Amino acid sequence: MNEYTGAALKPRMPRFAIACCRPLLLAPLCFLLIASPASADWFYPYVEYECDKENDRLTVRFDGVYNDPEFAGKGPNRWSLWSLVTKDEERIRELKKITKICELSSGAYEVIIGPKPGAMLLTRRCGAAMGGWTLIKRGSEKLGQYLFDDNCTSPSYAIITEVTVHAKDPDRTEITAVPPIDFFK
Repeated sequence: MNEYTGAALKPRMPRFAIACCRPLLLAPLCFLLIASPASADWFYPYVEYECDKENDRLTVRFDGVYNDPEFAGKGPNRWSLWSLVTKDEERIRELKKITKICELSSGAYEVIIGPKPGAMLLTRRCGAAMGGWTLIKRGSEKLGQYLFDDNCTSPSYAIITEVTVHAKDPDRTEITAVPPIDFFK
């Protein structure tokens, strides 16, 4: 009770208590505002080559794995498509190719495999996307050039996952393709 006015006194916190408690009051708010680091899955596309002399055919496969760059490039006939580019922090500087020769009953087949970046500038739209291609020749005859994955923005296209050439009928090439929703599972 105030001795001069007769009114009831409101309890007041001392100023030092407010100054000391302010950081404690702000801590929950800061915790909510500061986002925890996000973790995203990284997709590593690779190309695999098989010269199957027993079945008289050659096959080039396009596939990928999440979060395992070692698997994507493991093996003598498997290459991570990212290992076929030279890049710095901002851009892809150079594209490399792999050339293999497959001796089958109808002759020697040359298989050339290369990367197809979504963009040469890594910070641009599709800069983190990587596709690939293969060119298959018998002697000087071009049997086919195939782009495995060319479009990082449209879900309506098909991704080629396998190209097989049979030596007994090299003009007939088997192509397997799937929609992106099945490929990126």
